[in-house]
Amino acid sequence: MLDGSSRLRILFSILVPNIRGGLLVVVSLLLISALKVFDIVYVVTFGGPGYATDVLALFQFIATFQQHLVAMGAAIAMVIFALAFIIIIPYTLYALQRWFE
Repeated sequence: MLDGSSRLRILFSILVPNIRGGLLVVVSLLLISALKVFDIVYVVTFGGPGYATDVLALFQFIATFQQHLVAMGAAIAMVIFALAFIIIIPYTLYALQRWFE
């Protein structure tokens, strides 16, 4: 404020770099938990009405255990794993970089 910078400039030049580590951890954990949510959707709505609350884990459960499509269930599990892995890579690289500094 003293140098005449705007609030947006202060946000992106000062605040975001200072909370980058915590922000990366929180976003990674939230995305992974969003990929793993199954029990709440299964108990409360079972994916309905229609496909309104359908998630990948519920689709995997239905394909594997109700439709007996084990290969499709395994493929969906690999998609969930790949998405979680893509989310975890930036966090791991950042954590290792901070650890060895």
